[in-house]
Amino acid sequence: MRLADKILKIYPEDSDTLKVKLNASFYLKKYEIALETSEKIIKAYPDFHAANAFRADILKELGRTKEAFIGYNKAIVDFPDDFGLESKTEDLIDSLDYGEDSIEFLQELIKENPNNTFAYLAIGYSYNRLSKHEDALEYFDKHIQQVRKYKGHSPGSHIYLQKSETLRALKRYDEAMEIINKTIEIEGDFTENFIEKGLIYKELGEYDKAVSLFDKAIEVDPDYSHPISEKAMLYFEIEQYDKAIEYFEEYGSDGSDCDYHMGLALKHEKEYDKALECFNGIEDGPYTQEIFLKAQKEIEEIKKIIEK
Repeated sequence: MRLADKILKIYPEDSDTLKVKLNASFYLKKYEIALETSEKIIKAYPDFHAANAFRADILKELGRTKEAFIGYNKAIVDFPDDFGLESKTEDLIDSLDYGEDSIEFLQELIKENPNNTFAYLAIGYSYNRLSKHEDALEYFDKHIQQVRKYKGHSPGSHIYLQKSETLRALKRYDEAMEIINKTIEIEGDFTENFIEKGLIYKELGEYDKAVSLFDKAIEVDPDYSHPISEKAMLYFEIEQYDKAIEYFEEYGSDGSDCDYHMGLALKHEKEYDKALECFNGIEDGPYTQEIFLKAQKEIEEIKKIIEK
């Protein structure tokens, strides 16, 4: 990189040397230098569109998520068939806060580039997090339409799983079941699809069918704990606490919701010492504060029961 700096002192806009410096600084993780170099390239060579994508990569590494989104958005305009750019955009989705601000930001991106199909997907996720499920469905459908229009193929099956979950949240069970059945038919043995179908049956009160599907999910991937936790929660909700405890124990402690319900199940079975152990294992934190406060209340109630 020192040689590149020497050349750039004489020829400050030499494209080949700028590219060498950009690559070297990026791979040496000197991201601020890489960012400055990418901006020099974009200014000097506006037709070198790949620099926008590279700049977005740098911004992503710097944790400047929204700026990275904007960069990838511009790059997708220039390279609409680059699935790598789409994948990078998808990777950024989970870094959003899924709030109203994120929705507004993503809608602005879509205005600039309707081809950014993952922006529609992220808006759908955001609306679901806000329990605005009708709005979520609208954007999931827009994602499907845009993928077919701009990419010329059907979207991945994950979007249909999202649609089924959203329809289930709206208690539109027939539509949810139709979609998840088609997804299973196309995709075959994918654990989350069996879990989703099981959850539909659970909400319909068809518990045996739900358990059968959770078991199918466990059979497909015995190391995946999600279907075990869903099975435990089903037994808890239908007040079969002995079975709930069995599957909560198999699921294991994670210091959150399952531990709380395990504690409640043990309390119902009058296993107070074990219940206290569960509730005491729940720590206060940004994602568990509500559960923590509930657990503290249960601890006080159990102590009063023991003292009687």
